[in-house]
Amino acid sequence: MCEMKYSLLVMIFATLLALAGCEKSEPTLTTQPISFSDLPNWEKDALTEVWPAFIRSCQKLNALPKETNFLNGKPVSDWHGVCTLSLALKDPSESEIRAFFKTHFTPYKVSDGRTSEGLFTGYYEPELNGSRIKTEKYQAPLYKKPKDLIVIEDLGIFNQKLKGFQISGRLLDGTLKPYYTHAEIDKGAITGNELMWVEDSIDAFFAQIQGSTAIKLEDGEQIRLGYSAANGHPYTAIGKPLIQQKALTPENVSMQSIRAWLKAHPEQAKDILYLNASFVFFREIKGEGPIGAQGVALTPGRSLAIDPAYISFGTLIWLDINHPTKTQERIQRLVVAQDKGGAIKGPVRGDLFWGTGNQAGESAGVMKSKGSYYLLLPNTQKQ
Repeated sequence: MCEMKYSLLVMIFATLLALAGCEKSEPTLTTQPISFSDLPNWEKDALTEVWPAFIRSCQKLNALPKETNFLNGKPVSDWHGVCTLSLALKDPSESEIRAFFKTHFTPYKVSDGRTSEGLFTGYYEPELNGSRIKTEKYQAPLYKKPKDLIVIEDLGIFNQKLKGFQISGRLLDGTLKPYYTHAEIDKGAITGNELMWVEDSIDAFFAQIQGSTAIKLEDGEQIRLGYSAANGHPYTAIGKPLIQQKALTPENVSMQSIRAWLKAHPEQAKDILYLNASFVFFREIKGEGPIGAQGVALTPGRSLAIDPAYISFGTLIWLDINHPTKTQERIQRLVVAQDKGGAIKGPVRGDLFWGTGNQAGESAGVMKSKGSYYLLLPNTQKQ
């Protein structure tokens, strides 16, 4: 395709028109109302654990203009009433929370139009040692968002058909160009934007995959870094090429096995890492965290990353999926859609937040669970 010169504004709208004119081949979100008695193990969940996460999301939803589009184009105002009622409840008991949801919500079984089963993975917040300056020990940088990075976070503000799509790039001679790739950044394209330094480039890579990290400085100070932006290139999972090269097998591929292979093959590691052109930039976070894409602190075991092209932030979701260890009972619990991820695509897809540190990473790193989920929507938002 020949290269054409566009001004920034013309290029953005040309892209919008091109995307809007394309036939969408993606699956669609399909919902079917059911009763609470049809939710697997509904009566056994400890709902007091999810209530704080729900309240955080409600505070965000209530701050949105009432005409804001929510799930399937329904207005967010349908949530304002039920969120206002929930915020008025002070330290509700387990039975009060269960009664609240059963009174004000209807559960819906979800499918993509063909199947209700999807893939559910896990993520966590790594804990690393680090430094604010480069030293002999700390050589691998984590970067802050560069000033020349232009991000349009949701093209849905231009056309509702493009909800969930995002454009990132940089201006070059008045033209919006793709931003630097992972390889280009690693080779010095944005030197001067370093935010923190850690011991190992593989640790830095996995911090980007998780979207956050807690860093301990040598003086004992604890720093929390959270997602700020990404370079806009598609995310590529490096496990697949390692399987294709027969370095790993589909049965044993996990975050842990990938990390071990990279550590054991330093000469080949960078070439593998560069296959993922996506790159994440960080910001320092004060107070609670990590912070999800909805702008709220995530709750271990109760926050789910979803595809915002299909599911809106703040949506209540009942999970029914296999436990990653396969030795424990299925995960059947209420969670809240509070985050997103580059690899989380499709109507029946989720990434469960496990918490901070190595123990959380052990579960998150091996999670490749099959299962389904159900939406809990306010009775005013009948589908």
